[in-house]
This record gives sequence, C-alpha cells and structure tokens, in this order.
Amino acid sequence: MHDTGEPDKGGLDRTSSIICIFDFISYLSYMSLAPIFPSEARSRGISLPMIGTIYAAYSISNTLLAPIVGMTLAKVGRRRYVLIGMICLFVSMTMFGLVPAIPFVKTNFNENEFIIVTLSARLI
Repeated sequence: MHDTGEPDKGGLDRTSSIICIFDFISYLSYMSLAPIFPSEARSRGISLPMIGTIYAAYSISNTLLAPIVGMTLAKVGRRRYVLIGMICLFVSMTMFGLVPAIPFVKTNFNENEFIIVTLSARLI
C-alpha cells in the first residue's frame, strides 16, 4: 500500500473480489457434480475406483499447476489467469454437460470414451 496519509480501510480491491467470487463459483460448479455424476458413471459400468480417480483428477491438476502458476503470475498477470481460468471452467462444464450425449452402449470403447471425456474435463 502507498502511504497516502489516510488510514487503511482494509477489505479487498475490485480484482481480488472478482477472483474470490470466481474461485467460489468454480468450486461450487465442481461440487455440484457430486450428487449426479457417480450414478451416471455407474450406469455406464464405470468402477468406483475409476470414479474416485476422476474426482481426484481436479485436485491433482491443481496441486501440479499451482507452483507453475505462482512462478509465472507476475509475468502473465492476475487478469489473464482469471480469464484463462474462466475459459477452462467453461470448457470443463460444457464437456460434463455433453456427457449424457455419449451413446449408451455397453462396449469397452464407449466406457473408455466416457472415462476420457470426464477425466479430461476434471483435469482442465
């Protein structure tokens, strides 16, 4: 903070507020899948360990990318990362929205296709 002679009012600036709101919506959107996705996956023959792996993919990708984002944040800028995050969230949620469109035929190819689409959506 610059010393302007006025007392610090505390609180968040506009950019930080937007980041906090976006972060909240991001986590909310991923957790909204919890009541629906397991039954959809089980109806397609996906095993419980694979469902757990698909859910864990989000946390794993966050853990792996956090140091990279942290190191490049000053160069790239917060606004660009927020925009990139919004685009990734849009793509991920669109992919999950299209999951029911994957044909429901009990073959290995369709099981694998379902796993690839949902795992990719979680990794984004």
